[in-house]
Amino acid sequence: MLRKHIYFDGFLPEAKASVRLERLGKSLDQLRKFRILHPEVCPQQSERRHATGTDWLQSRELRALPAPPFLVPTILEALLASKYGSMTEVVPCEADAKCSNPAISTHEDYILTGDSDLLIHHAPGRILMFADLMSREQMSKKNSLFISCYDSNAIAKRFELPNLLLVAYFIKQDPHLSYLECVKKAKGSAIEEDSQYANFRLEYEINSIVISSGGQDQVSDATCQTVCSRLDPRVSELVQNWIQSRLNAKQRLVSTGLMEVMYLPFLIDDPTRASAWRESTYIRSVAYSTLFLNRAVQLTEVDRRGLRIAEISVTLLTPLELESTMQELNSSIHRMREVLGQVSEVSYWRTFALLSVLRVLKDEVKAFPSKERVDRVFFGKLGQQTWSQVHLAAQVEAYLYSLRLLAQVLMVTLTPGLAPVIERAQIPATLGMLLKSLETLPMLAQLLTTPGGRLPLTVDEEMLAMEFSSFFPAKQKPERDGMVGEGGRARKKRKKPQSSSKQFDRGNMFSILGDA
Repeated sequence: MLRKHIYFDGFLPEAKASVRLERLGKSLDQLRKFRILHPEVCPQQSERRHATGTDWLQSRELRALPAPPFLVPTILEALLASKYGSMTEVVPCEADAKCSNPAISTHEDYILTGDSDLLIHHAPGRILMFADLMSREQMSKKNSLFISCYDSNAIAKRFELPNLLLVAYFIKQDPHLSYLECVKKAKGSAIEEDSQYANFRLEYEINSIVISSGGQDQVSDATCQTVCSRLDPRVSELVQNWIQSRLNAKQRLVSTGLMEVMYLPFLIDDPTRASAWRESTYIRSVAYSTLFLNRAVQLTEVDRRGLRIAEISVTLLTPLELESTMQELNSSIHRMREVLGQVSEVSYWRTFALLSVLRVLKDEVKAFPSKERVDRVFFGKLGQQTWSQVHLAAQVEAYLYSLRLLAQVLMVTLTPGLAPVIERAQIPATLGMLLKSLETLPMLAQLLTTPGGRLPLTVDEEMLAMEFSSFFPAKQKPERDGMVGEGGRARKKRKKPQSSSKQFDRGNMFSILGDA
């Protein structure tokens, strides 16, 4: 019988921390260089319109910027809502560890992946890499996909090795060595006791983590697995840490408390300014505080701080503060409903996020975007995208993602089957009402845009102007670029150098997921 599964990483071990930080650092370096090359405006990907087949995946322009920050959760959400939902799962470990488990896959299976680590995991099945996908037009004039197939067992056997772990280790140690040179070193080495190799090997020997309610209730065990299998991967990781922290409390150091780390998706914002995640920190703080209520937890977010990646501490709320903040957030949501009236959910939530970001900027007396920039971001008006617009759009999307994170955390907290894990009496009364308010959040594919993207909204401009009146002076002069600070002053704009860069496609790259 043909088995079909789509697995997503739902948990990465601590051994992967250095790898995650390295990837974030590379993304930041990539964005910084792009910003230097394009100091005035953020160009867009025009090549995609003219590419055929899968060529656009490899286009130079698409690789110039880091990957879209919410690509994985957006695709996951679309798959779960489609005919492929029953075969899609967020696993409580790395997906490659799941696929390489002999109890899951066999030599007859084909594993399509973008992670070459599966070759090192000694997966029983045959491995196909996304990067090897090729489109060819055959004689029948029908397009077909061709892909190379790898059998790690056969490769290791050919070189008389038990597996490819040592080969991978020497490749990592010296990337300039050829593959055959690494094979030769692997065959002639005896470094089993080497500490560096032991740490490297540990990354690939970690087995799947099984989420459990502690054996108290089989129904709860099944509920844990079901709930986490449909969460955003980063939320899944956070929830698993939360469940394990409660079940293994006796094994933890009570004096120092727990250390929890949240790796935020890397945003495409203006790297010369503070991270666009900052304005929605308090929303995520509500989520973290709900999970770790009355627990001695030190929680940090890994994010960009200036031109470096750093851990940033997040202050968790007390039960009274949490209740008050939830009530305030819920009231803001309902008030905006009354103001906007009958509008689409996409229009409502993007308006709510934008106004919330503007309020935070105003309250914290930070650099404030001009009304012209706000209009362009909100209504998707035509014209080149300045970095001010890109940054404001990133702030809005970070706020929307934070609301979605909060909604998923509230849903987990209120799941009846997790009762043995959760102290139900500690849950604030407002939690259920807030979750009900957040349940109307549309899918990410509908909410998010790419830099310069355009979303048609159904909000009345006159009504929105009234809402904006509290943020902008009545006689504020329109600004071509820059951020409006205190007193309505704007930074001077440097003369724009002549550029031959092309205008890019203004479509929403996530729109393709709408028909999944």
